[in-house]
Amino acid sequence: MNARHVAALALVGWYLMLPPVRPDGSVNANAPLSKWETSNSYNTADECKKVLLGLRGGWVGYANGHELNYPSQKDTAACIATDDPRLKGKYDTPLLKPGHLPSE
Repeated sequence: MNARHVAALALVGWYLMLPPVRPDGSVNANAPLSKWETSNSYNTADECKKVLLGLRGGWVGYANGHELNYPSQKDTAACIATDDPRLKGKYDTPLLKPGHLPSE
């Protein structure tokens, strides 16, 4: 890997993303990623995954310093690279296939 590739990788951060909630209170895990809410940002994927695992494991009952209004969001939350084109509406496909949870 050359220095340019290393520098490009260093600029990528990670977001802990929460799916939107429908008016009836159910989580819309099939919504396009551009519609998901950014809970917090992290410098590395490992940092984000640790918080995500804590959130799912019940160690952390909140995201971004606030209690989750819809605790079911924790089951479908995901760590997404800040340069993911789906965040800008490009390739605006659902993050999850119906019936599938994000991998850990």
